[in-house]
Amino acid sequence: MKTRSTKIQAIVIGYKNLGETDRLVSLLCKELGLIKAVAKGVRKVGSSQVGNLEPGNLIKSLLISTKSIPILTQTKLVSDTSGIRSGLKTVKQLLQFLEILNSIFVEEELDRATYLLVLKIRNHILLQHPQKVTVDALADLISQLGFDRPNLKTKSLTKYVEELTDRKLKSYEYLTIN
Repeated sequence: MKTRSTKIQAIVIGYKNLGETDRLVSLLCKELGLIKAVAKGVRKVGSSQVGNLEPGNLIKSLLISTKSIPILTQTKLVSDTSGIRSGLKTVKQLLQFLEILNSIFVEEELDRATYLLVLKIRNHILLQHPQKVTVDALADLISQLGFDRPNLKTKSLTKYVEELTDRKLKSYEYLTIN
């Protein structure tokens, strides 16, 4: 008998509101790669899950398989990003990082080393490490995914990702080396 539910640990990449109470959430998880799942009733008044599904948060959850889009249930917050919300620059860096992840990952299982590197970069941003450290780690991630390592002396990371994906990133360029 096929299992309909899967326990996952994931980084919330972003979301889009659906209807009055649901949300379509983009997640990057080790088990399944980049996925989209529906969080039913998460926008209802009094929902305990709404804060867990903010972009950048690390969560554990149960994913129920359906014929179409999986359903996200029972989320538990592992690590949140509320500590950086006081600085606009750090929030912009986190949002740019999440948009880059959304652009370069596909729906497939991630190896442990790649997932750990993504978590490490997220922590660099949350702990406000020097930008050079964060950008170098992100360049390592791109290289680990099988792309050529970006030459950051001649081209910005944003421009490189835009060339790889053939689409313009929406976020401002905050992850640069000054």
